[in-house]
Parts: sequence; structure tokens; C-alpha cells
Amino acid sequence: MKAKRKNRVHWIKLLVIVLVTAIVTLSLIVTNFYIPVLYLPAYFNGGRDKNVPGRLRIRYLDVGYGDCALIELPDGKNMLVDGGKGDYNSEYRIFSVLNSCGIDHIDYLVCTSVNGEHCGGLAEILKYKGASEIYRPLVYNINITDEYAAFERSALKSGASLKYSRYGEGVYSGEWGYYFCFLSPAALSAEDSFYDDMNADPTRENIDNASAVMWLEYGGYGFMFLSDAQVEAQSAVAKQLLADNESVRIGGMRANISQCAVIKSSRHAEEGMNGSLLYDLLSPSAAVVSVGENGAGAPALKELADIQLFVGNNVYRTDSDGTVTVTVDDGIFTISKERQ
Repeated sequence: MKAKRKNRVHWIKLLVIVLVTAIVTLSLIVTNFYIPVLYLPAYFNGGRDKNVPGRLRIRYLDVGYGDCALIELPDGKNMLVDGGKGDYNSEYRIFSVLNSCGIDHIDYLVCTSVNGEHCGGLAEILKYKGASEIYRPLVYNINITDEYAAFERSALKSGASLKYSRYGEGVYSGEWGYYFCFLSPAALSAEDSFYDDMNADPTRENIDNASAVMWLEYGGYGFMFLSDAQVEAQSAVAKQLLADNESVRIGGMRANISQCAVIKSSRHAEEGMNGSLLYDLLSPSAAVVSVGENGAGAPALKELADIQLFVGNNVYRTDSDGTVTVTVDDGIFTISKERQ
């Protein structure tokens, strides 16, 4: 009798273990469908730092050696520019910030470059956050990089409206008085298109020059995002703006490129990556270098010195300053850093 009782208890315990394991496994599977279990703690601070109506807030996120900027627009919409390189730390940081801002869906997602440190994290972000509109490079061979291929497949599955980043493409909000637009590259059909060069010969230089250069403006303050555009592409942007009287048309509206509050430096401030012609034209007040530990020599001391010629000591680095936050609220511009 005792042996039978022990045997029964043994099987009951085993059954309980199996049931608990099955329940936990099923719960994780269901949870992972909506929330990435790997980044679950990043969801504990949901909605604690929501933006307020009428305020523009830009966060140049500290994602290591990579690019990612979260833009909260004054009408409550949001934009994510790039998604870091896709490693655990950068993905965790992006999910944490998105959730703290109460962002469950991305309105405008911009992939500025096929380089891995720009698009490496976007496939995972799209999987769990989704997007309404996606702006991406005009690429014929989606396998140009592994990271871009993963992003492109995710974008095609997302159900978002897919657009190409090209000159004049953008959004103008007459009600809220903000706009963003792309200043480079030109459409593929344009003469000497950087997209054409990249698709024909995907060298590092051609890939970099095909990066999306984006301008955002609100409340009299402008913000330039250079992605990885090399000096050739930056000079082409400057010359185009000068030819168009420092303006570009967006949806029939003429947007003025008059003053630049912050410029996001090109390619993590590697040496020789920032052109004086565009800096001269924009006269930025501050510069942000998105950078982390790397083997590319970024940021180069000479490059930092060259940028300082235009902005003085107002150079912010995500590796030393952490996330850099810019706000425009009621006509007042502020800039702050995570680490003092």
C-alpha cells in the first residue's frame, strides 16, 4: 500500500510539473506574440513619460555604435529614424524609450541607410510595434546587407504604406505648423542619382551617399539628419538648396530652410565625413554625434574639431552624454543630455 501511495504521489507531482511547464510555455508563446519576452522588463514603465500636445521632442538615443532618433511630433504623432544595429542592448533601449513614451505604434518609420548600424534593429521593432508609413531606400537587391534584407521583409509584411526616401518627399502639417522632408537622394530617374550609383555598384561610398538626408522643422527651429551621407552628397544637398533659394516644396507648400538648431553629424563623425559647404549654409547651433564603441576610429578628433568650428562647444556625443533630448515648446528651444 505504501509503495502504491508513493507511486501515486510521484505521478501527481510529475503531472503538476508537466502542467505548470505547459502553462508557462504557452503563456510565454502568447506573450511573445504581442510583447518580446526577451525585452519584457522594457515594458514595465509604459506611458510614464508621454509627450504633451504642442511640443516637439527629439531624442537622439544612446544605442552604441549606431543611429536611432525618436521624434514626438506636436500633434501626438511620432517618428522613428533608424533602429540601431540590432544587438540586445540597443534593442532594449529603444523598446524602453518607446514604452516610456506610451508609443505602441509608430506613425512614421524612416530607414535612412542599408548599413547595419542604421537598420539592424528595425525588423524586430516593426514586428512588435508596427508602423503606418515607412520611408526606405530605393534598393533593387534587398540582400545588399543582411540587416536591410531582414528589415525589408518585415516592412513588406507590416501592412504599412511603403514609400521611398527621395528629394521633396515628406509631410506638411498646416494645422500644427511642422514638416519633415527628404533633401537627398534624388529620384532614380534624376541625372547622377545616388540611388542609381548604389544599385549599379554598392561600394561603401555609393551606399553612404545614397543615405536619406532629412530635414525637420517646427516653431522656427530646424533639424538636419545626415545619416551616412558623405561630403559629395552633402555638397549636392547644399547646392540644390542654394539653387532653390534655400527651400524645397512639400505637397505644394514651400518650406524654408532658414536656420538649423541641431545637425546630426554624418557617419558617427568619422574623419572627413562632414562637409563645410552644408555646415556653412545651415549655420547649426549644436551638433549631435551618435556613436559608441567601434573599430572605425569614430569620432575622429580632427572631425570633432572641424564640427566645433561651426557650433563651438555645443557638440553632444551619445557615447559620453547618453541620450540627447531636444524640445521645442511654445517657441522655446532646449537641449539636454542624459549624463552630466
